[in-house]
Amino acid sequence: MAVLAILEFFVYRDTWMKYEYEVDKDFSSKLRINVDITVAMKCQHVGADILDLAETMITSNGLQYEPVS
Repeated sequence: MAVLAILEFFVYRDTWMKYEYEVDKDFSSKLRINVDITVAMKCQHVGADILDLAETMITSNGLQYEPVS
């Protein structure tokens, strides 16, 4: 256990994070959102409307419904 703790300490000490940021210049692309929800009602009664900061509306028509048993 002592050897493992010492080796992990050396890995922790030598590890560093490098952060890089850049502006996304592609305004025409859409963000893909995956949501996996199971509800106790029929698919035709379930809906979701998503509004982003650019005020772009994504309606329930773009959702893919998969029935479960």
